[in-house]
Amino acid sequence: MRDKKLIEVKNLTKEFKLASGMWKKAKGVVHAVTDVTLDIYEGETLALVGESGCGKSTLIKLLTGEVVPTSGKVMVN
Repeated sequence: MRDKKLIEVKNLTKEFKLASGMWKKAKGVVHAVTDVTLDIYEGETLALVGESGCGKSTLIKLLTGEVVPTSGKVMVN
C-alpha cells in the first residue's frame, strides 16, 4: 500500500559540458541522466540496474543533492 511519498522526481536531467584546451571552451555535452520521473514511497525498496556508464551514480548524486540537476525537480518529503 502506498501511503507516504518520500521522494518525488520529475523530469530529472543532468548534462555535463566537456571542456578541453587551454581556455576550456566547451567541446560537447554528456547526457548523463535524461528525463527521469519516479516516486519512492515509505516501505519501498528501489533497485537501480544498468550498464556501466549509464548514469546510475549520477542519478543517486542528484537524489542526494550532491549534484545539481540541469533541469527537473527532486522533492523530498
